[in-house]
Amino acid sequence: LSLGQDDLLMLHQDSSGLEKLISAGDMAQSIGRQPVDVTITGLRAIDTSTLEANARVIVGGYYAIGDGGGGVFYYDPVATDPDNGGTIIAPNSGSGRWKRPFTASINIRWFGAVGDGATNDATAIQNAFDAACKLDSASVYIPSGIYNIGAPIMVYAAPAVSLSVFGDGAASSIIRQTTLNTNGLSFT
Repeated sequence: LSLGQDDLLMLHQDSSGLEKLISAGDMAQSIGRQPVDVTITGLRAIDTSTLEANARVIVGGYYAIGDGGGGVFYYDPVATDPDNGGTIIAPNSGSGRWKRPFTASINIRWFGAVGDGATNDATAIQNAFDAACKLDSASVYIPSGIYNIGAPIMVYAAPAVSLSVFGDGAASSIIRQTTLNTNGLSFT
């Protein structure tokens, strides 16, 4: 794959409708400056006091490199959005927010879902659905794995929200309820 400096990699639109083009040149500069061995914990720990607006960091994973929770984040020094654990990350100290540009689906692994059949992934999955329901139109992607939930996942979408959920197949993307007498997924 060969990309020129001005080839478009993605288009990001924030909640105010402002669009930002991220080019191959932007990505190359980011890759040249930032290691890919940062997790979400490492992203939170970055000293933001000397960063310029739109500084980028490539996160290699949520808990560990390669766990599916990684991606590109950019720094917005004036943002005050609540930290949702996956697409908006507040630094441990300082102001602003780290934001994940995305145009397609919200991946539950971005929010810390593990899918190992042992971890209780309820909070991560709930956070992913909450983030999706705040958008006008969104898809939630459930990658292959067994996602245990010890509490019901409540999906509250306004009537105007277009929400879809998909995975890698019924035998591959499994949400397993681990408690009795509660709903697994509840759509309201």
